[in-house]
Amino acid sequence: MSEAFGIARTLGIDASEHYYLEILYLLNYPTKATSVFQSWLQSPFLRTQLFGLFGLHTLDPVDFRRVAPRYVRNLTPIWDYQGCVGWPATVSDVAWNIGTGSYRPGLEWDRESFHKDGHFIPLTKDTACFSIGKIGTEQVYTRRYKAFRAALLSDDALENCTALLASTDWIDRLYGLLGLRLTDRAAFARALPRVQKQCNQVPHKESFLHVARGYAVAWMPLLALLVQIEYATWDYFVLQDLARHPMSVELTQDQRVFWIQWFIRLYSHAFRAGECFTVGGTGYGGIRHPGYQKLLATLRQRDAARSLQKQLLEKTEVERLYALLGLRQIAVAPNPQLAIALSYEVCFELRGCLIEFTTPSRVRECIEAGLYDKQVQYDLHHLR
Repeated sequence: MSEAFGIARTLGIDASEHYYLEILYLLNYPTKATSVFQSWLQSPFLRTQLFGLFGLHTLDPVDFRRVAPRYVRNLTPIWDYQGCVGWPATVSDVAWNIGTGSYRPGLEWDRESFHKDGHFIPLTKDTACFSIGKIGTEQVYTRRYKAFRAALLSDDALENCTALLASTDWIDRLYGLLGLRLTDRAAFARALPRVQKQCNQVPHKESFLHVARGYAVAWMPLLALLVQIEYATWDYFVLQDLARHPMSVELTQDQRVFWIQWFIRLYSHAFRAGECFTVGGTGYGGIRHPGYQKLLATLRQRDAARSLQKQLLEKTEVERLYALLGLRQIAVAPNPQLAIALSYEVCFELRGCLIEFTTPSRVRECIEAGLYDKQVQYDLHHLR
């Protein structure tokens, strides 16, 4: 699966970025763009054809509906990249995503930050976005994130984060809520319902924020960001940033020990084999978790159903989750007598190079919704 379709600053994913940048440039010249996009559909490369399809969907929906059916029926494998994250898909999946507008938010964000001479307006310290760590090609902190870091590392961290939470700006509010989660869980639990209520009152058109991390930029609903903060998705990245790039402020010995110990504990915990759920390759080397490798081996056996039903009795929740994932792949329902109770304690999930905080119960919901099926089926047929 050598071809890749990528949008939203894929930054060097094969030749995909070249075509994506060309689309951003051509959208400024609609008359010329339509003929170019139609010519791309004649290319021998599926990637080029899909970018032509993407361009037509943006400028000429009538022509898009005319040519789209032949791509929706095409099951050829292809990589689908958004930002710096990619996963195996099919031409049909990409065509469906184009038609339903799944890529549109990233395109709209990039159109706002794209010069007509063919270059992005760089992400800078003044960019208005919710960000964690250094961003953009210049690798800079935004002013707001830098203020958040300073508040978090001060002796009055709780008071400073509470003050951020009282801001009228949603970016500062989210930083304040994230700071409370890292410094005082009780205060966080009290503040969360109030912030959720405020979020529900925001008009739909104003309920989205730009989110940046590293080179990737996304456009996300406020409610989705609140859920990510509630389930500790951002905790690891804040702690990682604090450990890698200490502030110029002088920390007390107690503060230094507190942050370093917390970071090391979380980092080592994430990679401990029995306490981390992964599907597909992880890290820059594409390493596969022993539990996931065991699952693939089991699924290739004739008595896979019996082995997986037996695995439901294992002690660790991660092994039981792999058993549930395996039974779904072979369309076998778990034995009702072996109904398993999964906790809401925080665990780790690795996706590519990203580490996320989640719970075993939420992972089971993702399994039952089939979110991992495509990756498992791809690995079963392409890996040995």
